[in-house]
Amino acid sequence: MQGKTIGILRGGNYNGRFAGDAGIRKHEVPSYATGVSMVKEGWIDGMVDPEIGLYYDLRKAGVSGSDFSPHYELNKRPLVLFVGKRITDPVLRARLKEASDAVARSGTTAGIVESYL
Repeated sequence: MQGKTIGILRGGNYNGRFAGDAGIRKHEVPSYATGVSMVKEGWIDGMVDPEIGLYYDLRKAGVSGSDFSPHYELNKRPLVLFVGKRITDPVLRARLKEASDAVARSGTTAGIVESYL
């Protein structure tokens, strides 16, 4: 990616090696959809983002992932469940934790992710 302009989501948190590499020009975009449009139009060379977010936005925009070259994985990050601050019941929080662990162990999340690819 040296010498290329890569779209990044404004305010996003990226891998330290990528973020700190001065040889890669980073162009902040307000949304994945905007970044994808900019790649498609040739305004930037690529877009870095979570795979499922990218494919979701492609599908929403009626664009196919096959319109682009293959994607390259920079790192792996788990899917996470964020729980609102108003859920303060420790029993409910424990049940949500158990349920999310069970879903992760069962491979269900992998199936969900695959459905977008």
